[in-house]
Amino acid sequence: MSQQVYEFVNGIRAKYGDRGIINFFLACDYGERTEYLRNKMNEDSPDYDEDVRGEFIAEGIENFMGGDAVRMYVRDDNDNWEVVTLDNPTYEGVKFEFVESEGGGEGGSEDVRTVLKMTFPDGEIGFIQIRYNYYSYEGFTFEWSSFRAAYPEERVVVFYNDIA
Repeated sequence: MSQQVYEFVNGIRAKYGDRGIINFFLACDYGERTEYLRNKMNEDSPDYDEDVRGEFIAEGIENFMGGDAVRMYVRDDNDNWEVVTLDNPTYEGVKFEFVESEGGGEGGSEDVRTVLKMTFPDGEIGFIQIRYNYYSYEGFTFEWSSFRAAYPEERVVVFYNDIA
């Protein structure tokens, strides 16, 4: 892992803290719908919508950031739910993309791990790993979340089969 990746992730942690993952994602840029999303999710905004913030948390980062674009459900002014598509998030020029997630969901473990790929303006690639929880009565929760710089590691697995 490069010094740039390490310093960037530690800078995020210093600014928002491990439990500040929601505030970090609110600080990201999602293209033309950025201000709309921030106003709906910021508790201090007159446009704050508790259900939109809950949707963001309840769906979890892997659903929010899955696929080629960011999609989430929000409620319009007529109290109808709609799907909003946002650009993949960027923060200080660094683009984030979903890589993988495991855990969470009904029947799954309560510990969830999500990995995001970071692409820096100079083309360097890094990874960030976010850990949070899922509870069937609460959905995804980031109260005890953490995020750290990560790196991929390939491992060889050997299987032994019976001889027939």
